Amino acid sequence: MTRKHAPHAKRVVFETGPLSTWFYHALTAEGLPVICIEARRAQKVLDETLNKTDANDADGLAHLAEAGFYKAVRVKSFDSMLTARWWRLAISSSTSRPNSATRSAA
Repeated sequence: MTRKHAPHAKRVVFETGPLSTWFYHALTAEGLPVICIEARRAQKVLDETLNKTDANDADGLAHLAEAGFYKAVRVKSFDSMLTARWWRLAISSSTSRPNSATRSAA
């Protein structure tokens, strides 16, 4: 799909965020050269733009990549991300469930 819209992409650059692990692994599976950069550093540069839009942010990220002014971050493996999410779900569901002793005492 990405090759259809950007057939001559030299690299794909995006910021860290909640979906960055998914993006990274999906795009590398398509054979694209992917760079995930630290969002805080990119944000400092992107905040300088006068007109904040998604298109201007994308253009700013492209300029950062061309200039080499970014700090690439290591992206977790897909399996470790799924394991971490599973554990968070298991912990949150066990702590949010009322205790059986509490229900019978009421």
